[in-house]
Amino acid sequence: MKYEITNISKRVLGATVYRIRLLKRVNDLPEGTLLGWVENEHNLSQEGDCLVCDNGMVMGNAHISKDAIVCDHAIVCNDAVVTDNAKVTGSCLIMDYAHISENAKVSYTAWVQDYAIVKGHAHISANGTVSGNVIVSGNKVIVGEYGDNEYFIDFATKGPAA
Repeated sequence: MKYEITNISKRVLGATVYRIRLLKRVNDLPEGTLLGWVENEHNLSQEGDCLVCDNGMVMGNAHISKDAIVCDHAIVCNDAVVTDNAKVTGSCLIMDYAHISENAKVSYTAWVQDYAIVKGHAHISANGTVSGNVIVSGNKVIVGEYGDNEYFIDFATKGPAA
């Protein structure tokens, strides 16, 4: 096992979350380090190097896996997924059925919600909001609001499919 759920708890948004403690070295963090908060063991995989650090929180049926990182004051909740090498930092909110994967980053006070997918090297930042059935991929940087079933991809680096 990589971590354990401690008895240190607090109530957040109607849920009880528990601080986690490393049982072995992960990345540069030594065994015994107190990390972020989860509602239950389903929220953070015991496999890979994924972590919830600082005051990051994962609640509901949300799931963090592989080498993904949730840190600072970020909240991942409902049925959202953060996986691969994705990073969720700052005070952002990932909720509903949102899916953050590959090398995507969501930071500062950004929101990703509904059925939005953020992947590739996309970066949602500042007050960026991604909602609806949007797919953000490639090397896009989004700092505004996007939604309504749009598809964003950076063709400058890959080009359209032939």
